[in-house]
Amino acid sequence: MLDNKGFDRWADGYDKAVILDIGFGTGTLTTKLYENGCEIYGQDFSSRMIEQASEKMPGAHLFLGAALGHESDSRSSRCDSKLFDP
Repeated sequence: MLDNKGFDRWADGYDKAVILDIGFGTGTLTTKLYENGCEIYGQDFSSRMIEQASEKMPGAHLFLGAALGHESDSRSSRCDSKLFDP
């Protein structure tokens, strides 16, 4: 894992990118990318983690659900895969 300075340098290279983060937790790492202007899409299985991440990244597109295709409740959603094609 990178320390704060190492992560900041790494994250600075992703200005205005579209980011998909599976299992983002509270959004600690993804928030730096969000602050750099990246559009964030994320999925996590914990509604509590999504709530905390939403406070840090109010404009992010965060969805509740398991990464292995098992929906945990009715708020689960899928992103348009075309957004992430190279």
